[in-house]
Amino acid sequence: MNARSSHDILNDATLASWHSFDNGITYDSGPNKLQGTAVDVTLAPGKEDQGLNFNLSSSYYQISGYVLLGVESSSFSMSLWIQRTSTGEGTLVHYSTETDGQGWCTVPIGFSSTGNIIATAWAPDNQVTGPVLSINTWTHIATTYSPTNGLILYVNGASVGGTGAQSNGAPIEVVILTLGNSLSGGGCNSQSIATGTFSGYLDEFRVYSRELSATEVAVLSKDKTCFDGFMNGDETDIDCGGSCLTCAVGQKCILTKDCNNVLCTNDICANATCNDGLKNNGETDVDCGGSNCLPCGTGKACSAGDDCDSKNCRSDTCIDKICSDGIMDGNETDIDCGGSCPACAAYQMCKVDQDCSTASNNISCFNGSCELNLITAFHVTAID
Repeated sequence: MNARSSHDILNDATLASWHSFDNGITYDSGPNKLQGTAVDVTLAPGKEDQGLNFNLSSSYYQISGYVLLGVESSSFSMSLWIQRTSTGEGTLVHYSTETDGQGWCTVPIGFSSTGNIIATAWAPDNQVTGPVLSINTWTHIATTYSPTNGLILYVNGASVGGTGAQSNGAPIEVVILTLGNSLSGGGCNSQSIATGTFSGYLDEFRVYSRELSATEVAVLSKDKTCFDGFMNGDETDIDCGGSCLTCAVGQKCILTKDCNNVLCTNDICANATCNDGLKNNGETDVDCGGSNCLPCGTGKACSAGDDCDSKNCRSDTCIDKICSDGIMDGNETDIDCGGSCPACAAYQMCKVDQDCSTASNNISCFNGSCELNLITAFHVTAID
């Protein structure tokens, strides 16, 4: 049995819910088992196996128990497939603290009156407007949020815009998500979303308690074979390689692009080394720097002097030893002296005796300074 990849472990730890609708209409395939409630919604052919059909003005699907969505500026992501059967307005996802859609409430994903897909953030109000979606066509929608990157809206795996860094308000209590309807919360904060009943099909609804990467969103926009626990499609190992996420060390591969920043050697993702032509293994540049590999040459990336042959890292780049540039750099102990540069004169800084001038034996390094050895100096003078 193959060891689980770091991505699999992270996915399990941050997957708040996953309603695929393939194991019953209410079942949550995620670890938290947040069962759904379906009202005037029926199972129908979905993007993958079964999905939900919203065909009445009273249709909605509700899931309770999202703790982290109730925390201000907490990172999250949502992913779902939809197929519209009519144009115009509608709610896709509604937040509230009450089951009727009221209390603290907002509408994070929905459609404008002209049919544009819109994602919103709140406090401060901000939104991302996407395209008008074609009817009778399956479309993948995802939103991601973090305080650093703000809200990003993806359509079919591609970003259509973002807000940039911003905060995001929350009720500081458990959130209820309602799909396809705002119920009595039609007056909640929705910005340009025109609330109303969504008409169409919905499938593979996922919520994460972290910001997914663009690569992860792109994978979710593909067929679900990348998450089914089997090696299928163009995968090279179980749920990785090919058009899925990259494989971890020890998993099977065909090409290096199947592996997570390591070489594919003899059809296996190999351990990172200091001569694999890739920047990995804690390196600061390709095959050099860091604590595991040899120092880098001039012009290579670095984060500290020890990453460079010259011991001289400036502006994250290794530069030549410069012992006459008028500044203290590299491994110098004072300006242009000490370390691998010429020795320092009396009263300049040092670390060891060798940093001090050896023209005579009357200077040594004492408390970080090149000091005259007064006993030796006196003895020499007395003899003279």
